[in-house]
Amino acid sequence: MFAFRSYGLVALPATALMVALGVAGGTESVAAGTAPRAASGAEASAPDGLIPLATLREATLTIPAWPVEDAEFCASGPVKFSKGKADLVRLVGAVLHTDIDHDGAKETVVQVSCNPQWEDRQVLVFDRNASGKIITLGRLAHTGAGVEGRDIMKIWSIKPGEAGDVQVDVGDYRPCCTQAQDSPQHQWRTFGMREGKFRQTDGPTAFGPNPKVTDLAVTAGRPQVTPKPGGGWTTTVTVDIHNRGRFAVGHTGLLVMGTGTLVGANGWEQCENKPTGDPDEATARCVFPAVAPGASMRHTLGFTSAGKPTGTLSLWVESVNTNGHQYPDSDVEDNNIEAPLAA
Repeated sequence: MFAFRSYGLVALPATALMVALGVAGGTESVAAGTAPRAASGAEASAPDGLIPLATLREATLTIPAWPVEDAEFCASGPVKFSKGKADLVRLVGAVLHTDIDHDGAKETVVQVSCNPQWEDRQVLVFDRNASGKIITLGRLAHTGAGVEGRDIMKIWSIKPGEAGDVQVDVGDYRPCCTQAQDSPQHQWRTFGMREGKFRQTDGPTAFGPNPKVTDLAVTAGRPQVTPKPGGGWTTTVTVDIHNRGRFAVGHTGLLVMGTGTLVGANGWEQCENKPTGDPDEATARCVFPAVAPGASMRHTLGFTSAGKPTGTLSLWVESVNTNGHQYPDSDVEDNNIEAPLAA
């Protein structure tokens, strides 16, 4: 599911240059370890920040803090890399060399990721100080500092912009695990330094409606439990699936979770029966066509069991792709219903 996320900052050296990074809705300040630069008017003596990727892969780099939920898994502060990795933290893709601070010498921009299970990324700018030491000049963009569907939650790549700026391919959702990887929208946003601070300088500042996001809801009548001729029991339930959103995407997935001896699915040509005996696992998985915006579909579903079932049927609906991976839903509170079994 999709949850609100907060973002924490790491305390870094007192000789830090405070730089602002652009995020939707404003700017955020972060301290990045650095050292004093050449005096004004001495651009010719600016340190050469053109750092090869091979050097970064074996360096100790100052990494700004990760989102709060990443903190116990993702190293920050001074981090020693070996072969481009430091446990779950990794350098991603190629480096980009550009004079982003307009001092006459190029700096090095690279993506850094951490993958506890989901992936978060930061786009960082590295330079050298007067003694040749690699320093973190600042952070251009990062994921995880807000709300899915509203803020930057995905970063794919970077490329050069104009006049030393850097373009970043960002998205509004961060797919994880069994979530559909094509859920996020792509946007190119441009970041650079202005008046001594890193900020967004061009491109969209907000995400529009995402056509991969639906708002499905499920309702159901009371399940009916009746004896079968010759022994056993039949359970039937009428399920209504509604699309309360603006878009229809993929297919409609329905999970049916039962209790005890619910072991069969009668006549469900679009369902796969998965009896487990575990009430927390799906008894059946169904894939129906997508429901049009503002429309509903109804299915009457049947189970068979040897013994009389008791408890509840749990029904969960979601939009899925052909592989069964889920698309985001704008209101998950109405995606699930517990239907008590008739006495």
